[in-house]
Amino acid sequence: MDSPPLKPKFHLPYVRSRSFGTVLVSVSIGMALLWLVLHKVTQVQSILGCLGPNGELYYVRQSPSGDVLVERSGTRRTPSVLGRVKVTLQPSQVFADKLIGSELLSDRYQLCWIERQLRSTRPMFRSTYSDMSPVCDSNCSQVAFIRAARSYTSGWGSLEWTDWDLYLAKPDGSDLRRLTKLTAKEMTYCPIGPGFDRFLLGWRIPYGQYEIGVFSLASGQVKRISPESPNSYGCAEPTSSADGTVVVFRSDRAVPGAYELWRMDVDGAHPRQITKLGRRCSQPIVLRDGKTIVFLVDEVELWQVSMDGSELTRIE
Repeated sequence: MDSPPLKPKFHLPYVRSRSFGTVLVSVSIGMALLWLVLHKVTQVQSILGCLGPNGELYYVRQSPSGDVLVERSGTRRTPSVLGRVKVTLQPSQVFADKLIGSELLSDRYQLCWIERQLRSTRPMFRSTYSDMSPVCDSNCSQVAFIRAARSYTSGWGSLEWTDWDLYLAKPDGSDLRRLTKLTAKEMTYCPIGPGFDRFLLGWRIPYGQYEIGVFSLASGQVKRISPESPNSYGCAEPTSSADGTVVVFRSDRAVPGAYELWRMDVDGAHPRQITKLGRRCSQPIVLRDGKTIVFLVDEVELWQVSMDGSELTRIE
C-alpha cells in the first residue's frame, strides 16, 4: 500500500507569513464571492406570473428597493411599472380594475383583493388554514384556490404547511367545497379553458415524485397524465394553452436533476422536450397566441421560446 505523501516542513517565520498571506487571499476571495451572491440576489425576479385580461404578462420583480409589480404586453422589452407591492404579496390574477392574490400573514397565507394602484389589500375571506393562488371565473362568482390543512414545525424550527388540496368557494367564503383529496406536500394548478369544469394539477406527495393530473368537476376524480419518468424527480408546474389542448411543464426526465420545459397533449399523449438549455427552467406561462411560452431560467432570467423549441430568446 502506498504511504501518504510527506508534508513539507517550513521554517516557523515562513509558516506565519504564508498563513497570513493565505488569510488575505481567502478574505479577498470571500468578499468577492459575497459581492457576487448579493449582486445576484438583487437581480432575482418573478416570484409569480399571470396573464392579464388582454393577454399581457405580469410578474413580480425583486429589486434592491423592494418588490415591483411589472406589466408586460406580450413580450415587450420595456415594461411599464404599475407600482410597488409588499414582498409577502403574490398576485395570481389580473382584472381591469383589480388584482387578486395571496398575502403572507405571520403564520399563513390568506386570499386577498389588491387595488389596481397597489395601495392597499383587502381580505377575500379569512380562515385558520393557509390559502394560496386564487383564480376567479369570468364573472367572479366563484374562486378556486389551494389550501394547506395542516401545519408542523420543521427540523429548522420554522412553521411549514402541508396537506394541500384544491378548493372552490364563493368570493365571500361561502359554499366552500374541497375538490381533491390528495393531501399533497406541494401543489400547483390552473383551470383548463375559460370555465371551472376541469383543472390541471401538479402535486407531490411526501417522498414521492412530482405528478401531473386533470381534475374533472363532473366526475370529482383526478386522472394522472404525467408520463413515466424513472430515476427523476418527475413532472411539475403544469400550465395549459388557452384552448386547453396543450400542457407545458418542467421535468428532469431526460437528464435527472436538469429541469427543462416539456409539452404534451392534455390527455398525456405525445410528450416532447422543448428546451435543452442545461439550466433550471421553471414557471412556464403560455401566452394567448398559444405559440409562445415565457418562463424563468435559474429563477433569475426571463426567457421565451416557441412551442416547437425554436426562437429561444432571453427577454429580461
